[in-house]
Amino acid sequence: LDGYVLGGGFGLAQACHIIVSSEKSRFAMPETAIGFFPDVAATHFLSRLDDIGVYLATTGDQITSSDALYLDLIDYHVPSQQFPKLEEALSQTDHLSKDHIDQIISKFITRPVESELSGWVDNIRKHFGFENLDEIEQSLANESDQQHQAWATQVLNTLQQRSLLAKQTSLRLQYLGRGLSLQQCMQLERDLQDIWFEYGDILEGVRALIID
Repeated sequence: LDGYVLGGGFGLAQACHIIVSSEKSRFAMPETAIGFFPDVAATHFLSRLDDIGVYLATTGDQITSSDALYLDLIDYHVPSQQFPKLEEALSQTDHLSKDHIDQIISKFITRPVESELSGWVDNIRKHFGFENLDEIEQSLANESDQQHQAWATQVLNTLQQRSLLAKQTSLRLQYLGRGLSLQQCMQLERDLQDIWFEYGDILEGVRALIID
């Protein structure tokens, strides 16, 4: 991964056995911005992050590769400039077992910059631990700590620009996903997609955000 990892790309990456990312990558499930809900198994892999998954699913905010590593959404951080050498090393080996691939990658990994999101985890849990969207937004609006007010205001502004139906559905899916298998999560998303294109906000969301 060496760039934007958004929506379907994020879901495809999570299906891989070994995930390597550079410092250039940005991750997000931005579906609520177009009136949709995070799919491609996000009901499964984001729900494993509990309140942080709720935050990512409802806001669609982007995170860095350092954040993704902190959240165990990727396995290794390799500088972008080292990717050609890593690819060459992989192409020249005849034995591509998972353990051997891990050994090859380990020669190229570096420690990334500190995760910015790790410093906001307590705040995310404070505000996104509610099962009701109104409570989440009210909690953000009532943030009294001056150190965290700017962050809370920014996140609240983002949420208020999202489709209400998409936010509520995304929140509900994150709680449902915690008790479901990967297969069950994907089937739930598939069934909901059929309903969504008839009754959901995605057609208006795409028109408003992308076309207009």
